[in-house]
Amino acid sequence: MADELEPKPVYENDMKKTLLLIAFIFMILGTVGLGILLIPLAWCIPMTIHCYKCYQGEEKASIGFAICTLLFVSLVGGILLIVESTMNEQ
Repeated sequence: MADELEPKPVYENDMKKTLLLIAFIFMILGTVGLGILLIPLAWCIPMTIHCYKCYQGEEKASIGFAICTLLFVSLVGGILLIVESTMNEQ
């Protein structure tokens, strides 16, 4: 019961939020970069919106989403999402 009352460190939440923000920025850059090809926008735009919802705290970024981001939208954004997802598990 005492464990439930202890607050989590603030830096952990701030670090997660910062990682999500940076990942979101790289996803926007990846979406704009792939915009020339038009067809990838069918998955880049929804994935970028999902990342923004994760940043806002409305949804949770899963490891599967992070891997798809890494493969299809942004290498750096995907890596940051993987790091953020593993922080949730600890």
